[in-house]
Amino acid sequence: MIFLLDINVVSELWKPAPEARVLAWVAAADWRVPVPVVAEIQEGAEAVASAARRKEINTRLDVFLRRHRARSFRGMKRPRARGAG
Repeated sequence: MIFLLDINVVSELWKPAPEARVLAWVAAADWRVPVPVVAEIQEGAEAVASAARRKEINTRLDVFLRRHRARSFRGMKRPRARGAG
């Protein structure tokens, strides 16, 4: 089963000391980061007044996405519509 990460899981992973149970689950589970979560992080970064903080958030997101590139949706089969032959 593939899980879609919520923004709260990504936020937990970015904490200085993430919860051990979350780290263990992320290491063991098959998961993906949905595009709306990426967009929410980017939108939040743009809303920050500090240019330095915006850069920090965007850099952290870029590193996270590169590190977990294999967790993209490429190569996943699309579900077939019912009745499709």
